Amino acid sequence: MKIGIDLGGSHIAVGIVTEEGKLLAKQEKNLIFEQNDNENIQEQIRDSMLSLINSVLKEIQIPIFIIEEIGIGIPGIVQNNMIIKCDKYKIQNWNLSKEIEEHYGVPVKIANDALCAAKAEKEYGNLKDSKKAVFLCLGTGIGGATIIENNIYSSEYGHMVIQKEGIKCHCGKKGCYETYSSMKAFKEGLNK
Repeated sequence: MKIGIDLGGSHIAVGIVTEEGKLLAKQEKNLIFEQNDNENIQEQIRDSMLSLINSVLKEIQIPIFIIEEIGIGIPGIVQNNMIIKCDKYKIQNWNLSKEIEEHYGVPVKIANDALCAAKAEKEYGNLKDSKKAVFLCLGTGIGGATIIENNIYSSEYGHMVIQKEGIKCHCGKKGCYETYSSMKAFKEGLNK
């Protein structure tokens, strides 16, 4: 069994899955931070993940040593299993995988969330038989991946500029696709 964690744009979801991709338990928590709370964001995210992991383990009454691996999908750039940049939470160079590994003694892998979702669809879902595909995740932001044969590449489709000198995005650029077409944009009415 494995634990999958999704650090989304506004929440954290944690689930326990079998080798076949069957979801055994899932719990979620909304993330709400104070405006000037940047210094504690990493600690709050990590502690929320630990709390949710403990809750799903308790829900199906299994000990942590049964878990083979923990995977974390984040809305940002990951290199060498480390979060290099996550604009949404103003995180840079955070070795979250090491912190979770040290807590549980279980291997932890981190990857871009859209890449994780594309891999899941390619292995278990609607893209099983697809040789080429563009995969988009529409949520608080827009993530994406490109599938060519059995290779999956992370793609920052959400930060393609589609409106020159448009609305400022949290990434710092103006006119990004996700400022006009994400679920957040639709909810806030920015797509007018």
